[in-house]
Amino acid sequence: MYVYKMLSSQEGLACWETVDLGRFAGTRGVLLGDVGTYSPKGGFKKVFNLWDDVVPIRCTEGTFKEVTYSPPKKHATTHQGALRRGDTIAEGASARTVPGRHRDIERFEFDCKDQPNGAVLALTSPADRETLDDCEGLRNHIIDNAELFYRHADLQRTIGANQPVYIITGSLKSETCGLAVFISPMQSGKDTIKLEYSSQLSLPSGRQPVLPFQWTDKWTAEARTPSGQQSGVKDLSLFLQGFKLDFSDAFRARMKPESNAAGHSRTLGSGGTDGDGGGSGVGEDNAREGSGFSGSSGEGAQQESRGEGGAGFGSGTQSREQALEPNTDRPTSEDTDRKGAKPVEDITIKSFPSTGREVAYHPCDTINEFLLKHTDASFALTHDEDWKHLLDSRTLFSVIIQLATRMSRNLGLQTQYTCQREQELPSWNFREVVAPGTCLAPSMMQATGTCRPVLKYTLIIWKRLVWGCLPGAPIRAQQVA
Repeated sequence: MYVYKMLSSQEGLACWETVDLGRFAGTRGVLLGDVGTYSPKGGFKKVFNLWDDVVPIRCTEGTFKEVTYSPPKKHATTHQGALRRGDTIAEGASARTVPGRHRDIERFEFDCKDQPNGAVLALTSPADRETLDDCEGLRNHIIDNAELFYRHADLQRTIGANQPVYIITGSLKSETCGLAVFISPMQSGKDTIKLEYSSQLSLPSGRQPVLPFQWTDKWTAEARTPSGQQSGVKDLSLFLQGFKLDFSDAFRARMKPESNAAGHSRTLGSGGTDGDGGGSGVGEDNAREGSGFSGSSGEGAQQESRGEGGAGFGSGTQSREQALEPNTDRPTSEDTDRKGAKPVEDITIKSFPSTGREVAYHPCDTINEFLLKHTDASFALTHDEDWKHLLDSRTLFSVIIQLATRMSRNLGLQTQYTCQREQELPSWNFREVVAPGTCLAPSMMQATGTCRPVLKYTLIIWKRLVWGCLPGAPIRAQQVA
């Protein structure tokens, strides 16, 4: 709930778990260029870094083709004090920072009266924002090397069957903070949570925090006050921004036999545990605009990649037009669920938990799922900036049109849109609060396109794949200078 509620802060993907405790984690928290996985409860887990692990990446590349990998250029900007001590971000609560007689902040108060749920962030120390200057250049780099990044990440630590890869391009980090979330209405009179200064509070190793705060009145809220691992180092990730790189079910299925044949070999350098290697050709020409797309992959794609540094469409002699044809045989999450069930007389054995895709908590995941479902792309690539601008008064219909247009443009399609009953489409917009995972009926909109010269492509768009609805914008409060 905390991650979902904070989406509208427009800071990126919120982190309830602010520290990476994985075995590949560095001493300065999440860094630009880190490649890993993300979950709402576990936060970000680094696997490797684009700039720090060039040698191991090249070792992985050498296992399936000629080594040509070079890291992208790294130019970054740091905004020190982007959020100041005393600033707050609150959704579903009103915030108040109370000064003290002998200190600048005595306590933070969050009034949650008559609110069904909410999330709050209190800055007990300043936060710095760091961003890459050329995200579009990195987008092209990822598209050119999507296969390699999948292989290398999976060799270091097994990538789950439906798990995307998150590539960090920005972060908002601090040394200390206060986080809280509540998922049900609070009782009257017990609906104000407080984060108060405590002079007796100490941190591990005997060091003193920038400001020693602790939650006092929490009531039914879950609250925490994380602190950094090193004094004076901003290593708590409050928000992250980056690219979500997801792969089709068919792509992942093709990787299983290859990884088994390779005997789960591991690259040198950062090491790893059990995992699967694998890869797929990437359609460079069609993928570089906006999100990344590719056609089917295979040996032919790998051969083409050796020539220009990026793989092309095709498996063997497959043409570009053939690669763009809708793949109706590609397994879906529903197919995966069915394959996980095996009848034994009157007993059904089924994998637990389900292998189907979980309800998306991140708009990037929903966009990627939408793109993979309605194309034969081997992968989809979406950045947090691709959805942040949708947090305005646009209707769902306009957003569907925009996503479909971008997808069709990247696939080289000429698309025409018809809506048989447009008036029946919902009129609500993205500023209304709708519970995450809300399932909506299929829309009446159908997009039909013709790709030069003769390729026909028909696309049915499901509203539920447009992530239902984003929450209303959180209330932001900043200290007045």
